[in-house]
Amino acid sequence: MADDRPFDLSERFPYLRPARAYTDKLLVLAPQQDDGYDWLIRLGSTFGDLAGLKAVQARLATAELDLGREDTEYRELLAGTGLDKRKQEMTDGNKLADESLAAVAGRTDATYAAAVAELVSAPMAGRAFGLPADPDELVTLAETAATAAPSAGSRRTLRTALTFRAHERLTKADPRYRAAADATACSLATTLLELVLADGGPLAELATADPDVKRVRELTAEQAGRMPDDLGPAAWAFLAGDPVADKLTAHLRGELPTLERAVGRKTSPPTVSGLMSEFTEKRLTGQSPTLADLNAELEKHKLPKLPPLR
Repeated sequence: MADDRPFDLSERFPYLRPARAYTDKLLVLAPQQDDGYDWLIRLGSTFGDLAGLKAVQARLATAELDLGREDTEYRELLAGTGLDKRKQEMTDGNKLADESLAAVAGRTDATYAAAVAELVSAPMAGRAFGLPADPDELVTLAETAATAAPSAGSRRTLRTALTFRAHERLTKADPRYRAAADATACSLATTLLELVLADGGPLAELATADPDVKRVRELTAEQAGRMPDDLGPAAWAFLAGDPVADKLTAHLRGELPTLERAVGRKTSPPTVSGLMSEFTEKRLTGQSPTLADLNAELEKHKLPKLPPLR
């Protein structure tokens, strides 16, 4: 490819050369597909390559990505189309996750932690389709993995499991939260909790009193102090009022993280969770958007509006 290649990291890291060569071909042969751009974005984020991400942003400005299939599938999900098929896919995914964990039984390494991450995420995804999920079991597994193989990844899995259990508990405990959870089961799922915390109000007060939300807050604060690169706007919502929130805010407002998020939005169609993340991002940058503003944006993209939270 010509000298306008976004990244020269493959020159510094030879093991990246085969993947980089494949990506170059993909961008030439299928410039409307988002796969190649997604890989370059992940590469730039991982290595903190600001210049490379800017080059990808420039390419995307003139690229005409074909996101039609993704958009159609997402809207079909929201409309409840093909639920039986999706439910079966989720059931198969749960079975595969169980098998993956069984295959690494007795191990206490990164492979075990990765299997636990898969097993935690699979039942959570199936919850929107009425499939069973035991929050206590998932938290116990995640805690075991975080202790056996401590890493940013295993700690992220633990925060995810705790968030899921808090979401399930709040759904049962408060009719206002339950109504919002039912209305957003497919569009937001557990990220409803992020929206509630970012929006503030009575439901936020209720959520912050939850023991698992408090634990997620502690773990997030610890991660923010240790490695803020692993956190995004959702983490900021959990840290409101915590002294370390200022450090995370400063990081998330930085040029590289801001560019990562902006470029990443170019490679996927508008979604409810994506637009909600932008809402949280505006909050952390000092703006004061309301839920009405978010709903107006959702309506513009012909996506379902969110229920009242106050």
